[in-house]
Amino acid sequence: MGLAGQFGRVFYGQWDTPYKAISGAVDPLYFTGIAYTGAVIGTPGFGIGPVTNGNVTLSADGKSYANATNASFERRQGNSVQYWSPTLDGLKARIVYSANEGRSNSSSAVTQVNPDIWGFSAEYENGPAYVALGYERHDDYFGLGAIAPAAQAVPVAALGGQPSASSRDTGSKLVGRYTFGETQLGVIYERLKYDQTSRLAADTDFKSYDRNAYAFTFVQKIGPGTLRALYGRAQDGRCALAGGGACSASGLGVRQITLGYSYTLSGQTDLYGFYTRIVNDARATYQFANAAGIGATAGADNIGAGLGVRYTFDKTF
Repeated sequence: MGLAGQFGRVFYGQWDTPYKAISGAVDPLYFTGIAYTGAVIGTPGFGIGPVTNGNVTLSADGKSYANATNASFERRQGNSVQYWSPTLDGLKARIVYSANEGRSNSSSAVTQVNPDIWGFSAEYENGPAYVALGYERHDDYFGLGAIAPAAQAVPVAALGGQPSASSRDTGSKLVGRYTFGETQLGVIYERLKYDQTSRLAADTDFKSYDRNAYAFTFVQKIGPGTLRALYGRAQDGRCALAGGGACSASGLGVRQITLGYSYTLSGQTDLYGFYTRIVNDARATYQFANAAGIGATAGADNIGAGLGVRYTFDKTF
């Protein structure tokens, strides 16, 4: 539902956020499935994958703000309003706001939260070159509760009349692409950061976590087909405790290696195949993108291959 005109577009509903969408400009594997960049980009690891959730989500028992969906920056976000500007000399922008429908009641018996999401992207394209910047902020989504041990997650119920807690999680992303002849090279660089405060926090509770990641992509047309490749790397994170004590996040990195080939059957139809591998460091538990929560044992590899047919419908929006 929305409006479009010379001013651009304004619409409401469940859509990919601008932050997520700019990765699609360089993703070589159709920006979907188990092999695309979402295995490393938009996730801090810890079994967290792409989500379609428009609100902060509680733990399975409903007792704390600890759920994997809260920590994801690879979001098809519901309950959101977006504005897309018109393109002016190769430059365009997109803005999103997802309302605070999950705001808690005013009561000393529960933790007071006011969860919302806002973000933007700015894109510039000139001939063979493309560059984009994305930023997204999650207030009171408590993504750290999905990363830290469950016992350290912010509780829903207030204890001792002290319900105050808040969080701010942010993602920053830079995307670039250059095309020459039949070759396309792409790069993504991303930083995710999770912060939270709570009156009930013990000195040994986690206060913050951040990690950097990058991906290089390659697309090469070969006759009627296309070679597609991806190398991604998420580095070890950094963490801090509420009491300021020593905190280690070593061994939490990962590598993603994907190789695929597509054969064009028509202007809208591709026959394709791929091989992908997620190589976790000793303590990391990254998984396939869109893996439906199959999870991964710490330090284990995820290995997958696939064959498929892709048909692209005409766009109407």
